[in-house]
Amino acid sequence: MGTPEERLNSLLQGELSAVETYDMALEKITTPATNKVLAECRNCHANRVEKLTQMVTSLGATPTTQSGAWGAFAKLVAGGAVVLGEGPAVGALKEGEDQGLETYKGAAKNADDASSQFVVSDLLLAQENTQKAITHLYENMPAHA
Repeated sequence: MGTPEERLNSLLQGELSAVETYDMALEKITTPATNKVLAECRNCHANRVEKLTQMVTSLGATPTTQSGAWGAFAKLVAGGAVVLGEGPAVGALKEGEDQGLETYKGAAKNADDASSQFVVSDLLLAQENTQKAITHLYENMPAHA
């Protein structure tokens, strides 16, 4: 699955995608309580972008600045969902968070010792927290069904 730098850059692409997608949702969604949760999740992803960027740099590689194909897809899904309302938009974000959690779990198992330890100690818990926050928001929205 590539070098540790490539694996970490792949995680970085996902985090860049998450930040872009949350930014898009925050531009469209106007409910203050929803925006508060979305902003907290977005900032948590931005924090992970910083940590991953620093780790990739410390390994002597160049951190990616592109979210890639997944980012374009996530923005398309979130943009379409926003047109349909807050429930579908938050549902799309929840799906992204669920996928992100699975990605981090896989990275923790399949990486070399140093990368795996970094993922577990610095990233996985934060991803679990954003996944829980967006799931709670989604499940408590009146029109999520």
